[in-house]
Amino acid sequence: MKRGLIIFLLFAACQNNDKIKSFAVENPEFVDKIFISKKNGNYVILEKRNENWFLQDSSKVSKVAINLLLKETISKIKVKGPAAKPARNNVLKTMSITGKKVELYSKNKNIKTYYVGGTTPDMLGTYMLMDGAKTPYVTHVPGFNGYLNIRYSVDKSQWQSKELFDISANQIEKVNLSYPQNPEYSFELLNNSSNTIITRSGMKTIKSQMKRSYFRSFTRKYAEGFDIISKSKRDTIFGASPFAILEIWSKNGEKTGLDIFYRDSYDKMHGLYTQDGKRLTKDPSRYNARLNNEDKVFVIQQFVFKDILKRAVDF
Repeated sequence: MKRGLIIFLLFAACQNNDKIKSFAVENPEFVDKIFISKKNGNYVILEKRNENWFLQDSSKVSKVAINLLLKETISKIKVKGPAAKPARNNVLKTMSITGKKVELYSKNKNIKTYYVGGTTPDMLGTYMLMDGAKTPYVTHVPGFNGYLNIRYSVDKSQWQSKELFDISANQIEKVNLSYPQNPEYSFELLNNSSNTIITRSGMKTIKSQMKRSYFRSFTRKYAEGFDIISKSKRDTIFGASPFAILEIWSKNGEKTGLDIFYRDSYDKMHGLYTQDGKRLTKDPSRYNARLNNEDKVFVIQQFVFKDILKRAVDF
């Protein structure tokens, strides 16, 4: 009887120990909400909606960033072993101050909670602690020589997708591009069998190849990045008259709007002078942009958008 009880207790202890060390999620595709927070109050909430991931402010999450976390980290974490005994107290103390709490959910049910701490002295392992446990463990992803804590960022800008839109030509209903300061450049282009363009001066016929080429320009368009600036400076940018207003209607009824603003040049820019030596006040290679009236300032490149920012006379 006693022997049977001992075997049961040993089995239960092993099961509990495995649970304490099991940081990985075997089926990351079932994870639909991730909460990452720090003691200082910084946090991010990542939520999956209709196969896409969003931040708490409804900004799109970068597919690269979420795939790195789910498919290359959360699903592959392995334990090397417990933190060395002499270092445990210091590891736990540091983790309580600067560590990150990670909560994983599936269908509103918490499936795993653990804490991510600092790196090991050799920079090849990351300390983690399962919620409710007392012993921190050294974790890693096999085949990856580095630390994992930077993949659990609480900085929203690290998660935000730089994708502005990715619309195939056959999905587009029409495009309207207006230039408030130069209305004669404005035009509307319908994606139909008629090879016409609507301009300020009326309709005109254009080449079908030119029309098809233009509609093909709306796939995989990304911003260079974001401008992290004060609200007052952002309000100043958005309060100015846009250089261009781009509106795209898709055949499913969705509308995408991109307001594009001139971007001031600055002293450290090189070559920003006219032929007569006068300094340019506006950056000729980049613009500020606002997507769908969101309170974010995107920075976009002229080179990336040159095939979209056409004028009526260009057709």
